[in-house]
Amino acid sequence: MCVRLQRMDYWSLKMNLRPCTERVFLLGAMRSGTTSLYHYLAEHPDIFPSPLKEPRFFCMPSPAPSDIRDYESLYAGQTRERWSFEASTHYTRYPTHRGVPERIRAAFPEARFIYIVRHPVERIASAYLHWRAHGRERRPFEDAVFSEPSDYLNMSRYHMQLEQYWRVFPRNRILVLVFESFIKDTVGTVKLICEFLDVDPTFESPTLGRRFNESASDTEPGTVLTLLRRAKLHERMPWRVRSWANATLRRSLPERASLVSASVRGGILERLEDDLTELKGVLGDRLAAWDLSRP
Repeated sequence: MCVRLQRMDYWSLKMNLRPCTERVFLLGAMRSGTTSLYHYLAEHPDIFPSPLKEPRFFCMPSPAPSDIRDYESLYAGQTRERWSFEASTHYTRYPTHRGVPERIRAAFPEARFIYIVRHPVERIASAYLHWRAHGRERRPFEDAVFSEPSDYLNMSRYHMQLEQYWRVFPRNRILVLVFESFIKDTVGTVKLICEFLDVDPTFESPTLGRRFNESASDTEPGTVLTLLRRAKLHERMPWRVRSWANATLRRSLPERASLVSASVRGGILERLEDDLTELKGVLGDRLAAWDLSRP
């Protein structure tokens, strides 16, 4: 029976909590095909998706009762589906968010996880342009990536992110996928996930093959739009004027190829070397598509 929680200290109730369903978490990594995979899995008759792709609920150390109710309401429409799932990439943003696996285990001790890794340099460049397009990043690429601490680098320390979950859950509950293989054989990858979840592997999503959120916009907010937002004048505009400003007061983003010079690429791979060595020890030949040589 599902227990409705009303207390502020949600996690202290872990011994009394009974999960409402079997839960699977699509952890990320960010900009590694999670949006497309979310849509493919959402079509499966045995899998119920959170209508909000990234609730980020388990990032909260002490959720308020309203947070708990909001999170539970996401799954209120579930009927006969065996699994429910969400795709919060923030759950693999350690050390920015700590204690996430422990909180998930408190609520869903039998949870399973899917984690997609992508060539780290490609993932970082994609994430940087994504944040630039949304007006959340203004620094030059090199400054942003090599700042301390660097969320860009930490999110590409895939072995470090996985270790947080391996300490709490058995390794066989975590399916690690490679983005490049997912793109090359999407049907086979989705079938592998279905077998991992013990649901019908022959089902094919009607959206299978369509790329969702494949790339960020090729523009970013210009100087005037950025100043309007910072001064909070943007939100006071009539909606028609605001829509015009959002569409017009923008400028072109740099080309991805121009961001990553040989020295920057080498610097990224050098800083990630230890983690990549650990990851290759786990995934072996599955990373053969990655060129990890440094100039």
